[in-house]
Amino acid sequence: MSISGDNSFVIINDSEFNTLQNLVATPINESQWEKIYDKTGHRIFKQDIPGKNYNRYCTIGSFPIRLQTLYRVFTDCSLRKQWDEYTIDTRIVRQSQEHELIYWTYKFPFPMSNRDYVLTRRTKINENETEISIIMKAVTIADLPEKKDFVRVVEYEQYLNFKRINDIDTEYFCISSFDIGGTIPSFIINWALSKGVAQFIKQTIEAANIIERAPK
Repeated sequence: MSISGDNSFVIINDSEFNTLQNLVATPINESQWEKIYDKTGHRIFKQDIPGKNYNRYCTIGSFPIRLQTLYRVFTDCSLRKQWDEYTIDTRIVRQSQEHELIYWTYKFPFPMSNRDYVLTRRTKINENETEISIIMKAVTIADLPEKKDFVRVVEYEQYLNFKRINDIDTEYFCISSFDIGGTIPSFIINWALSKGVAQFIKQTIEAANIIERAPK
């Protein structure tokens, strides 16, 4: 998706949030998805995308983390660099009301090249502040060209929903699809996703603890 100027913020419509809420409310039809991970209250499913050489993923689970804290763990760029060992750099380039333009560089294991992303992100919080929805999409803009020695990810979408269960627990629902470029077999991507879940869960909880212990 190519954009320029302030139009970069007018690309995620309210209708897409309505679609996300419908997905959250609809149980996963396992006849249409392949389950690739199911442990410790977290499940990952994958689905083919017609006409594409990459998959769509659905991740469902919960964390023993307060809603606002979990939201900050996932969206605070400065904090992300502290707890996610694969994030090289991430920063908000521009903001406009509910939209943010984000630049992200991500470390990939040798011999693969590292990746960089330019993402637009929009967040909506419901009236009771019990649910937070986030949509992110890759975009292309002239003043953020591909960085030397990085592979630019140009196809990326993530639909993420956090919902308060109680004072200390939050459930999440995430649909994502991405083409990280190169010729990486899908079974390697699936393996990396399933193997990395336990570490990601651990790091997420540790990051939440850092936030909760910080002086108010």
